[in-house]
Amino acid sequence: MTLEHPADRGGSRRGPFERLAEHASNFTSSPAFFGICMLLVGTVIGVHIAKAPLTWMLLAGESMTAVTLLLLVKVTSRPGWDFWSRAMACERRVLAAASGR
Repeated sequence: MTLEHPADRGGSRRGPFERLAEHASNFTSSPAFFGICMLLVGTVIGVHIAKAPLTWMLLAGESMTAVTLLLLVKVTSRPGWDFWSRAMACERRVLAAASGR
């Protein structure tokens, strides 16, 4: 088991996970995805207001979980990881400079 970010494993060659993560990230940034999310939220609210059968409530809730997982892919995509790597490097430099006084 490795503790590296999936995009950092495998050298410079991009694997299927990296390609899938990039496609998912691009999709979650699109207006179409925003529209799907708004429809889904409206559906969840409607299902609960209408007091639909439990099966429909579970389907709506599980759909929201799937959307959450897609958004997590976006957060852990390569550009986001680069940002956090740079932020942590900057923090280490500031702490090293502060402790050197």
